[in-house]
Amino acid sequence: MKLCKLMLAFPSDAEDALLAALASHSPELPGYTILNGDGHGFGFERADIHERVRGRVERMVLMSVMPCDHVSALVAALRKVLPRQDIAWWTEAVLDFGRLA
Repeated sequence: MKLCKLMLAFPSDAEDALLAALASHSPELPGYTILNGDGHGFGFERADIHERVRGRVERMVLMSVMPCDHVSALVAALRKVLPRQDIAWWTEAVLDFGRLA
């Protein structure tokens, strides 16, 4: 089975809705990690004055490793319930994955 890492970068005000959408999706997500971060990229013109002064916007990043053939359906489902310009997604190849014990 080919694995991918799905990355979602989103503002904190989208966290609850995003996690609810992920919880209701089938097949169930095998797991995820969320990190807090800052970023500067596409769409920075929509940053508020505080973010412009800082030169970056606060974001959260969700990472989840899953079978690559599950990504398209999950992203399509998220687009239906969270059609937001400020949520970005991408995938990365997972060459290997396992547990240490």
